[in-house]
Amino acid sequence: MSRARLAPLEEQVRGSLAYMLRYQLQPGPAHLMRDPERVRGAWPGSPIDLSVRIDYPQHVAGAMLRYLRLLADGRVSVAYAQRPR
Repeated sequence: MSRARLAPLEEQVRGSLAYMLRYQLQPGPAHLMRDPERVRGAWPGSPIDLSVRIDYPQHVAGAMLRYLRLLADGRVSVAYAQRPR
């Protein structure tokens, strides 16, 4: 697939990863939890579902690892991935 066709997809993936990192409870919305220290580093279900489950970090970690694999395989350039917004 050409770089021109991949660019919008890469932009979306990077935006999604940035969102996940911003929403991680560090502190994120941890102040809304009963015990903010116990949820530090966790990911809630969504901006409106603040429940914390074990599978949420598994999904996030899987997405991050797949993106790192794309970087390692050269399918996404590091310079492009680090481009400032």
